[in-house]
Amino acid sequence: MSDQKLDTTEAAFRACINDQSEIDCMKFAAAARSVGELYDDIFYGVVAGQLKKDIDSSATTVEKAFLARPDKETLAALMAFEMETLGRDKVRADKKTGTIGILWAKRAVQFVSTYLGLLIDKPEQTSGACASETYEKVLKPYHSWMVSGVVSMALSMAPSREQIFEKFGLGPDAAGAEGRVKGFLAVLNSVISQIEKLLEQHDANFPDTV
Repeated sequence: MSDQKLDTTEAAFRACINDQSEIDCMKFAAAARSVGELYDDIFYGVVAGQLKKDIDSSATTVEKAFLARPDKETLAALMAFEMETLGRDKVRADKKTGTIGILWAKRAVQFVSTYLGLLIDKPEQTSGACASETYEKVLKPYHSWMVSGVVSMALSMAPSREQIFEKFGLGPDAAGAEGRVKGFLAVLNSVISQIEKLLEQHDANFPDTV
C-alpha cells in the first residue's frame, strides 16, 4: 500500500486544477505545502526542516497575494494582474509578490519531483548523488555560493533510496516503487509544466540568487 503522504499530495495537485484546466491559487498553495510533508521522508532533520520552511514561506506568499486580490483566482490571472499593474521590474524586485511566491514554490516542487525521478531512473547512483544532481539542476543556479556550499554538503548525506521507499510503504527497491512513483510524478510534473509556461509567458523565471 502506498504511503498516505504520496496519496495526499497527489490528490492535492489533482484538486488544484479547476474546470477550465487552470491552476487555482489557494489550492496550489495547499498542494505545495503538502510537498513539504514529504521532506521528512526523503531528507534528514535539519535539511528537511529548512526545505519545509522555504516551501511554506512560498505558499504563504501566494496565499497573501491572492487574498489581496481575491478576484484573481488562478495563478494565470494573478500573475497577469501583477505584471500589468506593477510591471516586470517591480514584480521582480518585490519578493512578496504572488509571482515570486509561485516561482519559488514551483522550484521547490520541482526539486522533489526531479529527485524522486532520479532515484527511480538511476538505480546505480546513490541517493546522495541523486540529491546532488537534483540540486545542481533545480536550485543551485539560484543560490549564492555560500548557501550552495552548505546545501550541497547536507544533501550528499541523504537517506538511502531503500529507506525512502520503505517510508513511502513501497518496498525497499526501485522495481517495487517504480510504478507508484512515476504515477505520482506525472501528476506533479503536469502542474509544474503549466506553471513553467506561465513564467515563460511573462518572462518571470528570474535568475536572482538568495
